[in-house]
Amino acid sequence: MYTEHTTKEQNDVAQSAKSAHTNNKKFKPKYKTIALTGPQGSGKTTQLKLMLEKANAEFASVGDILRSVLPASEKSEHQEAKGLMYSGALIPDEITFEILKEYFAKKQANGETKDVLIFDGFPRSTKQTEHLYELSRVYHGETTSAQDSLPTIAIARFNLLHEHAMKRCLDRAGALVKAGKQARVDDNEEALAKRLSIYFASIPELNKAFEGKAHLHEFDGSPHVHEVHSDVMGRLFEEIK
Repeated sequence: MYTEHTTKEQNDVAQSAKSAHTNNKKFKPKYKTIALTGPQGSGKTTQLKLMLEKANAEFASVGDILRSVLPASEKSEHQEAKGLMYSGALIPDEITFEILKEYFAKKQANGETKDVLIFDGFPRSTKQTEHLYELSRVYHGETTSAQDSLPTIAIARFNLLHEHAMKRCLDRAGALVKAGKQARVDDNEEALAKRLSIYFASIPELNKAFEGKAHLHEFDGSPHVHEVHSDVMGRLFEEIK
């Protein structure tokens, strides 16, 4: 998992998480599945970390799952996907779907599921949106059709301007390198520009795909971490008294 903010903001996040743990406040989700979307650098992963401190939630980073599966995979259908991943392009939806479906089916079979399933950076296309409903059903062990379970899904979109997203990502990569750590292989200017362009171009189509099928919540990703987090918890969760 990668961090979405500068060193100062990372310290703020760490302090927030420590505080949340200390006061023992817990929250229950208003939805069974929440999908966090937004451009790279918008803060969605930081918000995810804070949510995990306060709720019985399962984190599913599609990017992390793919990055853990594809490099070591010898399956022929994964070789093209591997090259696309390293170049910053999107992985074919069907390959992504099959990897995730198998992963969640094992979770359900082993009794390892939690109250809410949270995705980071997914869905990014109309087809992935359709897959989201099926993946939610598989994870929660629902026998109802995807259509019946749609109202239980929330889309949390974190908005940030293209130039601000680019700066945050490059600053993050530079800080990692300076600290002697390895940045993501696709955190370079050319790959970032491609990924951001794909994301912003997909918004109108995704808005149409979400319409009447999931609850769309839009958040401004530019304010301070605490301000954004307060808004997130107020809309997506409720405190357990």
